Amino acid sequence: MKFANAIELAPLLARLLLLHWLDMYWRGGVAKPERIICVPLHQKRCWQRGFNQSALIARPLAHWLGCHYQNDTLQRVRATPPQRLLSAKARRRNLKAAFRLPTPLYGQHIALLDDVVTTGSTCDEISKMLMAQGAASVQVWCICRTL
Repeated sequence: MKFANAIELAPLLARLLLLHWLDMYWRGGVAKPERIICVPLHQKRCWQRGFNQSALIARPLAHWLGCHYQNDTLQRVRATPPQRLLSAKARRRNLKAAFRLPTPLYGQHIALLDDVVTTGSTCDEISKMLMAQGAASVQVWCICRTL
């Protein structure tokens, strides 16, 4: 989707995530999120690509689940090299102080959406920030989990 500029796949991928989440929810395994937050791109990378793939998936998901989504809830304030080019250790260093959370989230259940999770460094860094800012819980949702 992101490298082939195939943004028409976003609703389909969102629907697959929704179906998977609903299955887990019906089994009693997860809380319903009050807010979906997507992993942000730095504004320069977003401008170069033309879209944030996670945001394109988050919008319909939030609509279908009846939860809040706002594109700027979490901001990437520091441009970082692409994670896919780095080792696991370098990925963790790369993300320090890369994000800012201007919106208070006290007591909210959050779904953090990323397109691809490899080492989990990005989601870990953001989840720690969300919990430190008062989130009640953080679920990580992704389209692809690489090993």
